[in-house]
Parts: sequence; C-alpha cells; structure tokens
Amino acid sequence: MLVWKPRPTTPEHKARQVLSAVQHMHVTFKDEVWLWRGEAEDRYRLEPGMHTRVIRSGTPPGQVQAVTDQRTTELLDEARAGGLDHSPADQSYPDLALLAHLQHYGAATPLLDVSVDPLIAFWMAVFADADDPTKADSKDHLDGRILGILRPADDRWLSPEENREFTQVATQSQSGYLWYRPPYVAERLRIQRGSFILGAYRSPQDESTLNMDLGDPDSDFLAERMRRMGLRGQPAQRTAEVICFKIPKSSKPYLRELLISRSGLDAETVYPVAWTDHPIESFAKRFGRTVPL
Repeated sequence: MLVWKPRPTTPEHKARQVLSAVQHMHVTFKDEVWLWRGEAEDRYRLEPGMHTRVIRSGTPPGQVQAVTDQRTTELLDEARAGGLDHSPADQSYPDLALLAHLQHYGAATPLLDVSVDPLIAFWMAVFADADDPTKADSKDHLDGRILGILRPADDRWLSPEENREFTQVATQSQSGYLWYRPPYVAERLRIQRGSFILGAYRSPQDESTLNMDLGDPDSDFLAERMRRMGLRGQPAQRTAEVICFKIPKSSKPYLRELLISRSGLDAETVYPVAWTDHPIESFAKRFGRTVPL
C-alpha cells in the first residue's frame, strides 16, 4: 500500500499537513474521486469484519469466500427473524440495505465503510471513543491513518434501490470491487455521508484481503503528488486504487481541535441515536468482528 507520512515537525504542524494532503487528493484531480475511511490505529489490514471472523475461525484460504457468503446469508436470516428488516415506516429492507444498517451498528459484514467526506474519515480516526477520546483504552496512544479508495467506474456502482439478493451481488464483486450507496436506513448514514465498498476475498497480502490494486511501492505516485502539491504541471499518473495517509498519535489532539472548531462536528452530530435504534445495537454486538463464528 502506498503510504504518505507528514514531514518531521511539531505535532500541530503535522496535523495540518495531513489535513492539507488529504484535501489535496480530494479536490484536485478531476478524473479521480476518492472514498475515505478513517482508522484510529494503523496496525491492521484493510479487511471487512466478516473476513476477520471467517479467517479467525480457521477457515482455509480457498474456502473463505464461500464461508463469507454463507455466514452473511445466515446473518441476514437472523436479522429478519428478529424483525430488524423493517423501517419505522414498515418498509422492508432488501439484503444490502439491511447489511448496511447492521454494519453501521457494529455487526461484522462483508461491507467496508467509507465516506465521500474526508472530514468524517478524520473524525473516525481521532475520536475512537466519541465521549472521551483520551481515556486509556481509546486508542489515542496509537498512530492512526486515513485511507483513500478509488471510486470505481459508474458501471460498478450499486444504487440505493439495489434489491438483488446478496449472493447475486457478491458474484458480481468477483470481477472487481463495487461501491454501494445505501438508502438512509439510519440517521447515522445520512450524517456521515456513509457508503460501502463490497469486494471479493483474495488470499491475504500484508495489507488487505480485498480485490484491490494496492500499487507498486517502486512507482509511488502519491509521494510525487505530495511533493508537487500546489505546483502546476502534469501530475504523476495514478498507479494504485488505495492510498494511505498516516496520522501520528501526537497530532490527534490538534486534529480534534481543528475538526470541532472548523467543521462543527461533535459526537451528537456524528452519532445520533434514536430510541428505535436500541434493538439493532444489541443485535449487532452479538455479531461483531471479534465474536467467534
């Protein structure tokens, strides 16, 4: 994976460097649109929660995709049996919309959360605990990262009206990852401009289990673009579908200050909880990333 790190300087200046670098990639190149994902710690692979559960169960690599599809279908059946497949207006959710709803409340699914808004990604990276980001187990002592995933061509977009069964869509993802824009089945999705990547499993590399081009480090277009940020001329040609920006742990407090003072984001805005959400939160915890199959 191609990685950019801020230059050695003060933690506050590093925070501003990372924000500027991500925004540069977000707005500058008209033929590229990046979808953003923030992670509070940079020590894990880019890996959907369902892949994590299946791999930890000891499933052989050659069977991971089949078991992922099977367990996802079982998860959908369980959610429907629990009455979680209907909106407050009693509309029935199709498979992908239900998976999006479960994913946003912590269930392990094959979906990978992304946002069209890089500031939301920064929030997720520096507010691992929205109520008290500096407490001992909040991951504030760990370096974080912002991941950019190239938005695929529009023939690989899944619309909010997508109503095929999950297994049909999973078959389509075998030939390249998909971008799913869900209906706003939860207020959190609307606030966070949330959408999802769905890709097929491939034998794990060091950095991802998804069928994405992570690029050749010997042709690091990201470093060249950062070096020429603000300069006119032909930009370095893109050579990867995933890019990574490191967030030093010492810069997290300054990023939080910038986000709160400059964007108006706070915990109540990013994580609105309605009284109707409590059943699905309880359900999702039973099917989380670390829960054995």
